Amino acid sequence: MAQPAAQGGAGLEAQFNAAMTACFGQNSTQEQRSEADRWLQHFQQTNEAWEVSVNLLGNASLSPEILFFAANTLHGKIQYEFYDLPQENQAGLRDAISGHLMRWGLTPGVSKALTKRLCLCAAALAVQMNWREVFESIPALIAKAAPGTELSVTKVALDLLACLPDECNSYRLECHPDTRDAFQVALDQSVPQVLAFLSQTAARADITSDAEGFEGVLVALGMWVKFCKIPPDLLAQQPLLGTALDLLANPQCPPDLFEADVDTLVGVLRRYDASPEHMNLVQIMVPKLMALQPRFVASVNEAKADVAQGGDGEGDDVSRGLCRLFTEMGESYIKLILSPDPLNQVAVVQIVLDCTSHPDADIGTIPLWFWFRLVKEWRNLEDTNPLKAQHHATFSPLISNLVGECVRLLSYPTDIDEMGRQERDDVAYQRQKISDTLYDCCQFLGGEVVLTQVYTKLGSDYAALEATGSWVGLEACVMAVHQIAKDIPASPIADEKLMQMINMLLHLQTSPSTAGAWSQWPRLRYTACKFIGSLAPLFRRQSQLLSPLFTFLYSHLTVKETVEAAASAIQDLCERCSEQLGEPVLSLYDQINGETLEYLELKDELSIINGLSSVVRKLDLVSARRSVQQLLSPICQRLTAAVNDPSPSPKRMIAELERLVAVIKPLEKASYVIAEGEVHPLVQAVETFQLWPLLDTLFTKFATSEPIAEKGTRVYRYMIKACKQHFAPLLEMTVQRLLQHFSNTGFAAFVYIASTITSQFSRNTYEMDCKLLEMLGSFSQLIFPQFQAATPADTLQLLTNKPDLVEEYFYLCSKFMDSCPRAALEQGQALSIACMQFGVIATTIDHREANGAVLAFFESVIGAGIPRESTDPALAAVLRGGVDGVMAQQGQAVVSALLEAAAGVRPSPNLEDGKGGTIAGVLWKLARFNAATLSTTLMAALAAMDERVVDNEERGKFMAELGGAIQTPSKEHFCRTIVTFLGMLNGTSEDLNGHNRPQHKDEG
Repeated sequence: MAQPAAQGGAGLEAQFNAAMTACFGQNSTQEQRSEADRWLQHFQQTNEAWEVSVNLLGNASLSPEILFFAANTLHGKIQYEFYDLPQENQAGLRDAISGHLMRWGLTPGVSKALTKRLCLCAAALAVQMNWREVFESIPALIAKAAPGTELSVTKVALDLLACLPDECNSYRLECHPDTRDAFQVALDQSVPQVLAFLSQTAARADITSDAEGFEGVLVALGMWVKFCKIPPDLLAQQPLLGTALDLLANPQCPPDLFEADVDTLVGVLRRYDASPEHMNLVQIMVPKLMALQPRFVASVNEAKADVAQGGDGEGDDVSRGLCRLFTEMGESYIKLILSPDPLNQVAVVQIVLDCTSHPDADIGTIPLWFWFRLVKEWRNLEDTNPLKAQHHATFSPLISNLVGECVRLLSYPTDIDEMGRQERDDVAYQRQKISDTLYDCCQFLGGEVVLTQVYTKLGSDYAALEATGSWVGLEACVMAVHQIAKDIPASPIADEKLMQMINMLLHLQTSPSTAGAWSQWPRLRYTACKFIGSLAPLFRRQSQLLSPLFTFLYSHLTVKETVEAAASAIQDLCERCSEQLGEPVLSLYDQINGETLEYLELKDELSIINGLSSVVRKLDLVSARRSVQQLLSPICQRLTAAVNDPSPSPKRMIAELERLVAVIKPLEKASYVIAEGEVHPLVQAVETFQLWPLLDTLFTKFATSEPIAEKGTRVYRYMIKACKQHFAPLLEMTVQRLLQHFSNTGFAAFVYIASTITSQFSRNTYEMDCKLLEMLGSFSQLIFPQFQAATPADTLQLLTNKPDLVEEYFYLCSKFMDSCPRAALEQGQALSIACMQFGVIATTIDHREANGAVLAFFESVIGAGIPRESTDPALAAVLRGGVDGVMAQQGQAVVSALLEAAAGVRPSPNLEDGKGGTIAGVLWKLARFNAATLSTTLMAALAAMDERVVDNEERGKFMAELGGAIQTPSKEHFCRTIVTFLGMLNGTSEDLNGHNRPQHKDEG
């Protein structure tokens, strides 16, 4: 089907009818429906869709599907494309939609979906046009209802009333912020009349006896409460509020009406907290809600009885709704709960605890945020405040009960193994939230108290496992302690409990009574491994447990469900117990290499290697040399074999490169001491295994593979970072290799390593800084020609093709300027000028990160001329003179490029935030360096701009404001002045180019 185009009405109508027939026809094929759907989506974006949709809505003979499509099309266009509609057509559209809403709203038996969409159209249009007369259409619509249709017409009116604040605050509606604000003012001014209308409507006999009608009243009230400024005293006076609260206690209330009632009252609680000006509302809400506690407790008991009889204890909608209300009440009135006045606070907290005790985990977890808020606000009290101790004594029994409920909620559902992936992910997320609440309990009660409570429960769950094979209760206890392990203070009592838990788990694996069933509990085994890893600090004190624990964990590397947890635990133990483990633990890697562990994935092996290397960094130098060789030997052998393979596998080589990095990276924090003249263990390994020639061969064979380059250069990077100054013997040959490989491949990864070298070896001696300058110059000689072209358009295309290289190069230049300013501005001034010139060209690239790097370089160059007060005066003079020379050559070009970017002539980089440098930051540095240079270059740049973008009056005003900003020491004030003006330039430029679009609600 051809795409819709501008054509005669009859032709377009024929295409439209064919598409709708294909979409909704019973005899259409899936291919026909898909093609028709694509045509209709394209049609909705055309200008013709306005008129076609309006006309369709006037045809009562059309099917409900076609009428809804027309209304939906209009709604979307009013939301997103209203600014495209000529102003002379807007009033006609308003009258048409008003007429359609009136006619269809008065039509008996009309589709609710159609009238609701028309209400949304009218509401969106009301916001776009500040159409305040829309409020008058609501009673007018009801007044025109024919006898017997008053109820259905009122429902439409209520839908419209609910849509007005909803559309005004919708992020989907594109309009100017001033337009949105103007209609919000109209909404707020209409509050008294709207509340009166809703109360009167709710009192009508036909509404009170119709669940759907009363639901409409509540939904409308909820929207106005959520988005409008309703004075709390006015809301408290409304009879409708009391009716809504009383409805909660009605056991005959239909489910949909009950849910709408809950949503509305939750909105009231969220909007009106326990501030003094809200007390009239609080005094109405609290007694009514607290009176519902017996109904909720009864539902909890019913669910618990269901569980006792083998059911799932799933809660009903009433339980869920009441739980939401009680929780919201607790959160909103948290200040009253922590008030020094006796307000029966325990009863409120108890009712939230009752919610948490619900057997249905989806309901029981609703209040978790309340517990976080309660503990946080309690902790914010000063320790010297007697109220803090008073509340601790008052709420400790309740928080203690909360611990037990959290452990219960942590239990896996009985059907966990039958769940799909998304459901299992939901359970994992839920368990994490519960664990966070256990942390809150530790903050309130103390980690040892929580441990004691969990340990007490664990005894009965362990007995249940031995008796019935039910593992979920024990797993929940182990999981609970795993999650709070870091909050358990070291003490003999706590250590004893934790060691008994460890021995219990080891016993389960080896005891004849449970060893057979152990393999059938993979989730318990997984949690056991994670639990062991979290207790690593304990094993520094109880090192006798390490050997049996490594045996336990190694056995779980062979199990698919537990291999990840076991590898993670091994890493934790190695990192935190490295001194207790020592060199012998490295035999574990020999064991892994000597066996085929079917389920050990690369990511898990890397965790183990990282852990073992963490042990090496704590060894003495002699042992470290031996250990580095031991770990690297099998990896280098495999990498050599992979590189020399006639059909080399990139995946295989990347894996070995990642293993190399896993050995090298942790050694950056090695504690062994290397005396002057001694060789670093890693430098020795480079020579022993001929690692650099091996990488040379790798990069040559895969000269077109960027992933190989990125993974391989990480070996350089972490080798340099780990060896630090001891890498010096390899420095020159490494730089030559980087240049050679970059020349062959052009990959930015090699430039990144030059930045790493600059970070590590700068500021040592001026001679070294000059060598680094040579490195930068060599890279520049290779990079500059890559972006030389006959025309600016061709140059831009070259830049656009390699944004990563542009970004890494200018970060290298920035780092060098920051680290070696004297060499850059004295020996390398010509290079610095060339880099600035290239930077001006590079600002044409439409790439935020690359632009940020260019701006960071500009900031670094200018900043080098603003030395610290502690800088030697002679050096400060050299630096300032060097920057003067650079800016004399390129200062005007830089400032002009920045203003062009801000005005939209060039791609707009970061004005004042984002990664890298910013326009405001560059100009601030220039103001600090030489205010006169800034003023001169800005005036010249502004003078060259289109008069329609900035006229003489605006130039003068800006320069006057800038003069004042320069005189203040406040960077914030200066940057705000710059950003405000440049933002105005950008907006004016967009207006000239026809690109000024309205904003979403969350923009601006």
